[in-house]
Amino acid sequence: MRNTFVILSLVISLFFCCNKNIKTTFNNISSDELEVLINENDVKLIDVRRPSEFNSGHIENAINIDYYGGNFSKIFDNLDKSQAIVLYCKSGRRSSKSAVKLVEKGFNNVYNLNGGFEVWAFKGKDIQY
Repeated sequence: MRNTFVILSLVISLFFCCNKNIKTTFNNISSDELEVLINENDVKLIDVRRPSEFNSGHIENAINIDYYGGNFSKIFDNLDKSQAIVLYCKSGRRSSKSAVKLVEKGFNNVYNLNGGFEVWAFKGKDIQY
């Protein structure tokens, strides 16, 4: 039993040691950082709120992919995994969960708008209706 524990511990240690360069997370960014990112880079901006929320105001050029939609994960299978993707929702909760899903699917450049659309609007940033 002790040998099994030692071997298992060694395997787990080697796994984490050898996989340091594998990205396992996403980046939280502020509304100001998002504004710069939009202006300076080719990003895909994805609003994961419900369509009714999206239609009541969204960030310009965002596409709506409803987090609660039945085919949410499958939609991302058609996107370029190397392109920068910025996710946002109302407050950042759904978009954070979405970002984790994208990283697990192998997306390399995933961002989450910290505080979501509420902070974007509060800061007086441009909104499209």
